[in-house]
Amino acid sequence: MCGRFYIESDTWERVYKEWPSTAPAAQAAETPAACDVAPGMMAGALTEPSACRDNRNSSRTGPVLRRMRWGFPSISHGLIINTRTESLRGYRRFSACFEHRRCVLPAAGFYEWDAGHRRYRLTDPTSPVLYLAGIYDRHGDEDIFSILTTGANDSMNTIHPRMPVLIGTDDLMRFLTDEREAAALICTGIINRLMSSCLFSDKPSGYREKTAPDLR
Repeated sequence: MCGRFYIESDTWERVYKEWPSTAPAAQAAETPAACDVAPGMMAGALTEPSACRDNRNSSRTGPVLRRMRWGFPSISHGLIINTRTESLRGYRRFSACFEHRRCVLPAAGFYEWDAGHRRYRLTDPTSPVLYLAGIYDRHGDEDIFSILTTGANDSMNTIHPRMPVLIGTDDLMRFLTDEREAAALICTGIINRLMSSCLFSDKPSGYREKTAPDLR
C-alpha cells in the first residue's frame, strides 16, 4: 500500500525542469519546499490538459498541475487512499476514474511499515523524483485522488506485500493520455531498483512533521 509519501526541498524544482508546463500553476500553488503528505491532505498532482482529450498529438503536450486532496470518502471504509489495480474493473467508480481521470503524484519517496511497525523510506537511486500513479474524481468543490497499488517487487516484498504503481518519466504522458497504454503500464511500469532503509531518527532533507497551513 502507500499511506504516506514525502516531498524534498528540490522535488518540485526538478518537476518544473522536466515538465515546464507545470511551473506557472505549481508556483502559484505555493507547494511547500519539503513535507510529508498524509491521507486527507492536499498535494500537487499532474494530469492531462483538458484540451488534450481531443488532440491526437496530446502525448507531446506537457501535463498540468492540479491541487487535490488525498482520499475518496467512503461511508463504510473511511478514506479510500489506495486502489488495487487488480480490482479497478470491479468497481464502476474506480473504473470510470481510470478511464477518464488519471493522475501522477510527484514525490521524493514514500514510506512503508512492516509487520513489526518499523518504518521504511523507499526511494529510487536512479531518479530523485518518483511518479506515483493515481486516479482522481470531483467531490464537492475540490478534486480528490487515490494512489494505485500493485503487488510488491523484490525490493519491497520483505517489508510489505503491496506498493504504489510507479510510472517512469518517459511513460508519464502515455499514462495520462492513453487509457490502453495506461492499462499496460500499471502492469509493467514498476521501478524495480528501489532502495529501502529503516527509519529511526533520520528524516528526509528539509523534513517537516507538520504540513504547511495552506495545504490543510
